[in-house]
This record gives sequence, C-alpha cells and structure tokens, in this order.
Amino acid sequence: MDALASLEHASGRLEDNSHDSRNAVKSDVLPFPFNIRQGMPLWNWLFFKKGDYAPDPTKSPEWNRGAYLVLGPGHCGACHTPKNFLGGDETSRALDGDQLQGWFAPNITGDRVIGIGGWSVEDIASSRPDTTPRPRRPASWVRRSGSPALT
Repeated sequence: MDALASLEHASGRLEDNSHDSRNAVKSDVLPFPFNIRQGMPLWNWLFFKKGDYAPDPTKSPEWNRGAYLVLGPGHCGACHTPKNFLGGDETSRALDGDQLQGWFAPNITGDRVIGIGGWSVEDIASSRPDTTPRPRRPASWVRRSGSPALT
C-alpha cells in the first residue's frame, strides 16, 4: 500500500472510530463550581473559539487532512491536551498527553522521543482500534510493530 493510500486508510479508520470512549460518565457529578451552568458563558468566552478549520497552505494535503481529523471529528485534544484549573485546554501543550478523570491519554505530538513523531503511517493507523481509555499511565506504551514508543 503506498503512502497516500495508507494515509487515506488511516483517515477512514479515525473517522470510523471517532466516537466517545466507552467510559460511562454520570452527567450529574461535576464538582463545584463546574456544576453551575450559569458560568458557561464566561467559560465559553475564555476558552471556546468558534470557527471552521482553515487548511494551512504551507502544508501538504495529507497533513491538512490529519489536522482536520485531529482538531475536528476526532476531537483528540479533549483527552490528549492538558487542562488548566478551570478545565480549559492548555493550548501551549496541545496533544502533550494528560491524565483525565483517572485515565491516561498519551502524548500524540510529533515528538520523536515521547510522542508519535517516529511512527509510520501504518503504526498510527493500527494503534487506534478503539478508543477505550487506559487506566493511569502504563509502564510502557508499545506500537503494534513492537517498537517502544514510551518507556
């Protein structure tokens, strides 16, 4: 399979699997002050940026397709981006990985040491068969090819 076909295959897998995790969440367990809905306009003003994805003309179509999937339907930052004390994304650490509600979401940046920067398209496509969250930080995170990505 050539690189473009692999990327399209990976994109299709992400779209097919971009559902929420299987972790059941009770809707009424937000702690104070997050359980006060009247504060949402302020939170939205601080953290929510409305808009459509704008492709980066300096990047390849494959890169833009991946960015669209990560930022849009994949909503990867919801788990993989650390949060500040108000629950907003720490945008300077986008996709750096985080623990959220007792679950570990690994670093998925292009960092070749602690992220997925050294992974092949096939590694990325096969690493996400489902979106089941993993409890805590694992001792090592291994690609399907067997090469350690995080130890």
